Amino acid sequence: MRIAYLSTDEVNAALAGQLAAACGLDLSLADPRGAACPEGARAALFDLDFLPREHLERLLMELGGCPVAAHGYNLGDGLRRRLKAAGVFARRRLAPPLFKWLRAALVRQAQPQHKGEAEDVVIRALKVVPPDSPHPHRPGTNSSEHAAATPSPAPERAGQSPPLV
Repeated sequence: MRIAYLSTDEVNAALAGQLAAACGLDLSLADPRGAACPEGARAALFDLDFLPREHLERLLMELGGCPVAAHGYNLGDGLRRRLKAAGVFARRRLAPPLFKWLRAALVRQAQPQHKGEAEDVVIRALKVVPPDSPHPHRPGTNSSEHAAATPSPAPERAGQSPPLV
C-alpha cells in the first residue's frame, strides 16, 4: 500500500520511510505543491511544518476520499479541529500512530461490503424488522394478531415424553 509523504524535509522523509516500512506501507516523497493524494498513492501524510499555509488550504479542499494524516509541531487547537473536521488524523510528532491510522484506513477502504451484510447491520442498528417477517412490535400489527398467527407447541402431558417422529 503506497502512501505519499508531502514534505521538503529530508530528515523527516527518512524517518517517515522507516516508520512506514515498519507498518507495511510503501512511502514515496511528494512535492507539497502538488496534488493532495498524488497519482499512485492510496493515502497521504502532510508535514505541516514544511507545508505553506496556502497549499494546506488547497490540499484540504481536494482530499476526495483519500485517507490523510498530518503532523506538525505548531499544530494548534484551531488547526487540529479544522483538520479533524476534514477527516484528517493529526498529531504533533512524526510517530507510529500516524502510520497505523493510515494503514487501518486503507484496510477499511479495501474491504468489500456485501449487500446482505450491510442490510443486516442497518437492520440491527435501526432495529428495523423486514416487512415480510411477523413481529409483535412492527407498526400496523398488534401482539394478538402475532399470537394468533404463530403456532403454539402442543401441550405435553405430565410425565410423558414428546412423541418421536
